[in-house]
Amino acid sequence: MRNLKELTILVPSFDRPHFLKRLLSYWSGRGPKIIVADGSARPIDSNSLSCLKSNIEYHHLRNLEVQKRISFLVSRAKSKYTMLHADDEFFMPSSLNTQIEYLECQDDLIACMGHSIAFKALDQYLISNIVYPELINYEINADFSHDRMVFHMKHYSPSLIYSVAKTEFWKAAFKLATNGKKFSFWAGGEILVEMALAYLGKSKVINTLGWLRSKENKRIEGKQAHERHSSRFTTWWESAEMENERELFIQLFAEKMSAVDGRPISVIKEEAWEGLNSYYGFSKNYHAGKHWFNRPETTVEPITDLAEKLVGSGVSVNLEELQEIKQIVMEFHSKTFAKAG
Repeated sequence: MRNLKELTILVPSFDRPHFLKRLLSYWSGRGPKIIVADGSARPIDSNSLSCLKSNIEYHHLRNLEVQKRISFLVSRAKSKYTMLHADDEFFMPSSLNTQIEYLECQDDLIACMGHSIAFKALDQYLISNIVYPELINYEINADFSHDRMVFHMKHYSPSLIYSVAKTEFWKAAFKLATNGKKFSFWAGGEILVEMALAYLGKSKVINTLGWLRSKENKRIEGKQAHERHSSRFTTWWESAEMENERELFIQLFAEKMSAVDGRPISVIKEEAWEGLNSYYGFSKNYHAGKHWFNRPETTVEPITDLAEKLVGSGVSVNLEELQEIKQIVMEFHSKTFAKAG
């Protein structure tokens, strides 16, 4: 998988040393450059680090907030392609390799992603279900930046923040999200990245299983943060008190995008307002229970059974890699439970 040598994976790890060690052990020696910014109170022990191959670069940034850790990581991305990686999840190497191959063949694309399933250890099984079914065949393919951004924010799916992206565009989006103000609504950084990458170029979700999303931990920002009225994007967008902050959001977005493509800031500001207004419509439907985020959970089943169904539906799944990940997760939890007992 020679394409993986063109990829840098950035991990802004939280205070979860066991999960981080699991992740680094998995990626050690596999091809991509892995750069970690660990914000834990204590660093990973030297014995664990000494066992890792040279593709792992570890930095302990004690108690540094996640926005600043990601900003640190952005500065270190120098390969042709870059992606973000949570410390408790898995991405399948063969799928990432295929995504890069696809980008290499499609000059007009800046980002690519595979399908996603969730996983969680339960008794003797690794159970799984499809998450983000709306990502299937999802693409942002309009020729104009305005049209791409408005389409994506109107039909919002997190198809970009964990995608494999061309580094120059990835950096522009993440610098925008990390070097400015932290805005007063939940997942503001994610929205900035998704808006920016949609603005900057075309993208596609291809027919391969790539992202194994963990359900082993609670949300970092708090399990119910996205449900609090005060944290909602709709509240922020409607509030007269947030007018100056909305203006700043749009101004910063327009300035950064203009620096990339040279278009007038005044024009981009108008387009950004329309993009945010489209996301407002999405958010209203979400909180009214009328959007796909509110759908019933898909069927939960053993991960190998789900994988076979995906293969049968035409999705490319590397069953050998999936079996390895299953074994890693089950052994991880058996050891954790043994220690707890």
